[in-house]
Amino acid sequence: LFRHFAAQISTLTHQLHSTSEILHTTQKELQSKSSARKAQREEHSATIKRLKEEHAEQRRILAKFEQNVKNGGGLRVHEYAALMRSANSNRVESSYVIRLQAQLCRAMHSLGVMESQLALVKENCSSLIKFMKEDLSHMVDDRTRREIELMNGLARVDNEKR
Repeated sequence: LFRHFAAQISTLTHQLHSTSEILHTTQKELQSKSSARKAQREEHSATIKRLKEEHAEQRRILAKFEQNVKNGGGLRVHEYAALMRSANSNRVESSYVIRLQAQLCRAMHSLGVMESQLALVKENCSSLIKFMKEDLSHMVDDRTRREIELMNGLARVDNEKR
């Protein structure tokens, strides 16, 4: 009976040591994966920050061009050429420049569409304003005519009483 308990204790002790080793190994793997994941998160955060800064810069450039188009009409060729020279002088990849050109074209196209829509809205508003002014004029005329009729009726009643 004593040997049987001793054998069981020995087996359980062996299982405890092997489980302890597995636990220790798993904890090391978890720690290494956690640190790798943290490094990836930091790298992604830095990339996101850089991309947001680039996006903000592109938005500023686009706003400048939109303002230029609104103020003086049209993108001037020398400004476009200066933008492309500055992009090439910074050793920017040609695919990046092409994407910028495509984005600029899309922005210019959407700006043109918005300008034509704005012209249509202005035209519709001016015709609506004209219609409303005419309608108001007719209403004022009608009101004036009714006031005159009432005044005449009142004058007749007053004359009949006298």
